[in-house]
Amino acid sequence: MISDDPKALLQKRARILAQKITGADRKEQGLEVVAFHLGDEFYGVEKEFVQEVFPLSEFTSLPGVPDFVYGVVALRGQVISLMDLRVVFDIARPAADKACFSILFVRHGDLVTGLLADTVAGVQFVAPDRIFPPLPAMTRNKMAYVKGVTPESMILLDIAALLDDPERIVRQED
Repeated sequence: MISDDPKALLQKRARILAQKITGADRKEQGLEVVAFHLGDEFYGVEKEFVQEVFPLSEFTSLPGVPDFVYGVVALRGQVISLMDLRVVFDIARPAADKACFSILFVRHGDLVTGLLADTVAGVQFVAPDRIFPPLPAMTRNKMAYVKGVTPESMILLDIAALLDDPERIVRQED
């Protein structure tokens, strides 16, 4: 039976909307992702992996490291490496005078890394039925780090695969 009392109806709706969403409910509803651009491509990283997002200001370049290591930054007393996904995914770099990056600090286990992004579009919700397998046309090096693609052409990155890949770990050799 529908109540004719608008106040009672609004209170009922408010109680329903105020209910806390559990982790299980979120998983059923889909993913919250931090969306960002690299060149003409649109990417997303699951929000649970993203610690912080900052504009890139000061960083230190390192000699003798692989090309995908852009440099390092200090974050609250920790030295964090910066990974340039443009190198990993073979995306052309902008002219030096047009380079203005943001850093997505991502964590997987004990490892924290900064991922460079041209622009961060914010947090978006992606329903599970809107995530499709990676396109066969993707290059092998990109396919290994992709969970799926949305109809809006957002490429959802697999942060665990990216940060666990032995080719992406730089170690000091004695």
